[in-house]
Amino acid sequence: MPQRNRRRVTANTPALFSNPTTNGKLVEFMLYSQKNGFSDATTKTRYKILRLMAKNNVNLADPEAVKLFIAKRKEWSNGHKQIVVSAYTAYARMERIEWTPPFYDHNETLPFVPTEKKLKLS
Repeated sequence: MPQRNRRRVTANTPALFSNPTTNGKLVEFMLYSQKNGFSDATTKTRYKILRLMAKNNVNLADPEAVKLFIAKRKEWSNGHKQIVVSAYTAYARMERIEWTPPFYDHNETLPFVPTEKKLKLS
């Protein structure tokens, strides 16, 4: 009989899996979001963002560490960074953490408009 892959907690396991306190705070955040009327999609997105930070060993109790983590993510657009800031702002409000959110200017992009030639080929 083949053995199942089981997740083992080791010294190299990300903080999310080895730190029950962080897990508890994230579950508490989900309940807080639901109680405050946020949609399920918003709650789930914000949870995933906070979970990503926890997996990357970002101390969620330290706003400066969160700012640094967001700033270093060069692959993220400014629009995505705004969503991350919004997620942490909600978490900080729940935990009563004082922080000044960074401002990321959302760059508007023009929609793709196909040429007439491409439309006729379709």
